[in-house]
Amino acid sequence: LENAHPSNYYLLGDEGYLGKELHQQLKQMGYELWTPYRKNMTGAKKHNDHQLMAIRRTIESDFSLLTYY
Repeated sequence: LENAHPSNYYLLGDEGYLGKELHQQLKQMGYELWTPYRKNMTGAKKHNDHQLMAIRRTIESDFSLLTYY
């Protein structure tokens, strides 16, 4: 990933990628990591955009199908 030149620099991550260190590393490489806040975190409703959550749900469903077979 160090030499990658992304055309779409947004990455959707899971709630497990909330760490600031990973966010900073990816930002230095030109990526913007978007991870949803956990429901019990302050500002979760405002941060967790409905459209992005719908995209994540579709992607996770597809991954689920791929890992099933």
